[in-house]
Amino acid sequence: SFCGGLINLVNQLAAQIAGAIAIPSMLVCFDYFCRKDYGKNYLETNEKEIKQELQHLVYYLNEPCSGRNGQSVFWNLSIFDKIYLESLYGEFVYPDDGSKVDISSVIKLQEFFLKWFNSEREKSLLTFPVVTCAMTYDEEKNARDESFKKNICKELSEGNSFFIYSSKNVDSLASCCRLLNQSKNTFSYTLGNVGEMTGSVHVISMNLNRIIQDAINSAGGKQNAKKTIKAALTSQLDRVYKYHVSTRNIFKDLRKSGMYPLYDANFLQMDRQFSTIGLIGIVEAAEFMGIEINNNKSYDEFRIMILKTLSDSNKRAKEKYGIMFNTEFVPGENAGYKLAQWDKNAGYKVGRDIYNSYFYKVEDENLSLIEKAKLHGSEVTQYLDGGSALHYNLESQLTAEQYEKWLDMNIKVGVNYFCTNVLITCCEEECCGFINKNTKYYCVKCGSKNVSHATRIIGFLRKIKNFSLARQKEAGLRYYHK
Repeated sequence: SFCGGLINLVNQLAAQIAGAIAIPSMLVCFDYFCRKDYGKNYLETNEKEIKQELQHLVYYLNEPCSGRNGQSVFWNLSIFDKIYLESLYGEFVYPDDGSKVDISSVIKLQEFFLKWFNSEREKSLLTFPVVTCAMTYDEEKNARDESFKKNICKELSEGNSFFIYSSKNVDSLASCCRLLNQSKNTFSYTLGNVGEMTGSVHVISMNLNRIIQDAINSAGGKQNAKKTIKAALTSQLDRVYKYHVSTRNIFKDLRKSGMYPLYDANFLQMDRQFSTIGLIGIVEAAEFMGIEINNNKSYDEFRIMILKTLSDSNKRAKEKYGIMFNTEFVPGENAGYKLAQWDKNAGYKVGRDIYNSYFYKVEDENLSLIEKAKLHGSEVTQYLDGGSALHYNLESQLTAEQYEKWLDMNIKVGVNYFCTNVLITCCEEECCGFINKNTKYYCVKCGSKNVSHATRIIGFLRKIKNFSLARQKEAGLRYYHK
């Protein structure tokens, strides 16, 4: 009944507001009801029933949803290390019997879920949930839960696919879309207001390439570029903040009219939601300025100047309007193409058909994995108060030991949200349909060459042939590290 109730709830929420639905406590609650029904050792005594319930939940929520115009609900699930679990749920009390969360039992269930989900994806891609494994590290930047680190690296080596979020403190939660919340150690269901975001009441994205080109051209050149760009960004932000305030007021009026019962039911609290400024086109803007897109001082200074200007402005705006603002480097699954085409048609300098979704050029074959990590490291992203995600495209899976070194490297340079992408091979034969987690050009199970490949569009997993035509072309340009 818990699984059925959760499915109904998620579909109801999805019909009320557009965007991703994060359910970080799902396995914490699932574990409780499993122990109620089957006893403490339910994974040993009732493994078949547990798998059936997970299938019921996950497959149903991957079906088309009438509240989403026939699309699946975009939902996210979090897996936590022991420190995260203890900090977030250690004092949580289940309301019917007053018992507390059994941390060790939840850890076992999380490990079971990861293994089950990876196995299930040999039969179906299962786009959702988008899974994030959240972990903490100490002052020396070593994982505080070593067994958790080893387990997720082992899962990755076996073809599992999820994001990793690392934090020095339990101060943030990343649910696919990099929501950073440093106000309290409390997290609940978080929703966004567009398909690319979680944790925001609304998102307004700024096209940096157009803004900066307009500013430089209006100033007659690049001689005082830094001052010119900062002034243009500040002017644009003054308008964006007013749009955000107006949008919030509209939502508040709708709530008073009974249009948003999810707020009345405390699944969301608008005061704890961000109004988000999305950023897109920073690579193209740097190219316009004549800056090389790699690990160099000029590119770092350019990005820091932009991000710090926005971060400082967000703090001032919070004091002025009493609203939390943050800035995120948005994925731009659809907006990346539309904005690039509009700008091309308007005569702006645009270096590619789709605005880049990362701090590096996806087609660049010369950047190493370490250089990409440094581009997304804390030296720059400390000013990106809404977060960003780093995608590493690889030709094949690494070993568990290699993944451990890769994870350590990301933590040491300050990359707090990242993942690897290996092209998945999908057999298209009806009698087979096997999904191989490595990149092949034939089915390893039946031998057929009738295969397709799948990867993340940006945030979520789909077959490339089901991408938009523009995204299919962009996917073909992505460089995969050997």
